[in-house]
Amino acid sequence: MRQHEIVIRLRLPDSPQKRWLLAGIVTMVGVGAIAYAAVPNSFSPNTPISSKSVNDNFTYLDNRITTATNVEPTHTVTPINDWSNVDPAKYSSFGYFKDPLGIVHLRGFVKESPNSSHLAIYALPSTYRPASQLIFGASYFNTNTNAPSVCTIYVDAAGNITPDPTCSVTTTWVSLEGITFRADGN
Repeated sequence: MRQHEIVIRLRLPDSPQKRWLLAGIVTMVGVGAIAYAAVPNSFSPNTPISSKSVNDNFTYLDNRITTATNVEPTHTVTPINDWSNVDPAKYSSFGYFKDPLGIVHLRGFVKESPNSSHLAIYALPSTYRPASQLIFGASYFNTNTNAPSVCTIYVDAAGNITPDPTCSVTTTWVSLEGITFRADGN
């Protein structure tokens, strides 16, 4: 070992619960380091500091924590163009929300009425739209095969959420659960 070198050796715990606890501690320390790096005032050892500078740092961190914990509620809306929610008692209704990082989350199970023209399920408001068209895979229940399958969902820059026609021709439901994307923010 070289002079002035510190070596830390960690032995991971055998128990999965203890590993999760260790991962949580490491995450908290990492998040704390990130938060510390972004505070408005930093202090050097043996340097006088003012209570205002310390309070400014605490205020900044308090605002960051408040922002991170204030997730807007899901906007549960009625689908358009012959689309409807599947049994709300059994499945989640169609909706969307944006998290504090600007990521839009879609949710819900929808179905198309027979003889529909395969138009958009919904048009998102401008602040929830992507910058360009995005393509996602989505689960749907195929009544021809009596089994779940995968189809394509498009979300375009105009906010239209449109399934590929294969999603609706022989479908009991289409799931929008898990579709997420960054909002353009216009």
